[in-house]
Amino acid sequence: MNYHHFTIEERCCLREYYVKGKSYREIARLLGRNVSSVSRELRRNCTFFRDIPRYYPHTAQKKSDLRNSYRHRGMFWKQEVLDYIDEKLSQTWSPEQISNTP
Repeated sequence: MNYHHFTIEERCCLREYYVKGKSYREIARLLGRNVSSVSRELRRNCTFFRDIPRYYPHTAQKKSDLRNSYRHRGMFWKQEVLDYIDEKLSQTWSPEQISNTP
């Protein structure tokens, strides 16, 4: 079974089962997911109101999307910096010398 992210529909079902007081094991069985996936989803995406955990599917989706957007960002360097690094590496400078760190 390959891993895939929770969909908004699954999150809505998860909330319904969670509010009804079903156990993580029962929720996992109903969704066809692993118990640890359900536990992780609730732990990562619950919001707290007066120290009471609440699970809102659309808020959970936004949190998940935000985390995923950070994951796919790369470093953006100007071409001059990349050229400088290439030049110094070809002159056998160490990374410490190039970055001017002790």
